[in-house]
Amino acid sequence: MTERGIAHNIYWRLRLNVGLEHHAVREIFRAHLPTIRVKDTLYRAYKDDRDLWSSQIDSAVAMSLHPDPNIAGRRLLRYVWPDYPKGDPTLPYTVTSQAMIRIVEANEWSVAERQRAWVRARKHLRRVKRDGLEAWDERLLATYLRVKTNL
Repeated sequence: MTERGIAHNIYWRLRLNVGLEHHAVREIFRAHLPTIRVKDTLYRAYKDDRDLWSSQIDSAVAMSLHPDPNIAGRRLLRYVWPDYPKGDPTLPYTVTSQAMIRIVEANEWSVAERQRAWVRARKHLRRVKRDGLEAWDERLLATYLRVKTNL
């Protein structure tokens, strides 16, 4: 199997069989599997993920649009993660990031305002990355991948 095929196989096993979201799998590749070239697989999968969640992204933008970056960021975080900081996010980080991109474009904010808005969205990303790395250790995913993919 080619390296691209191995990366594809590992990615989809972690997404479908283990139940991790895209950014958690990406963090696992970055931290634990850095020698596997996965850029093309991640790009294609993220593109598919955006298409899959497009209706949720549109509704997140509609619920969160506000001229103040702090309020917009807070609204978006509450939309995708109602029990923040406790509980789990109800929507993946893909929705948060794509909605924030659209909100920033619609408001035409300066660099400082964009950064203030992204502060809240990145809290969601940190949580997703942490969950992926914890799953790697707690669920023994290295062993799982060795058995399933001959890694």
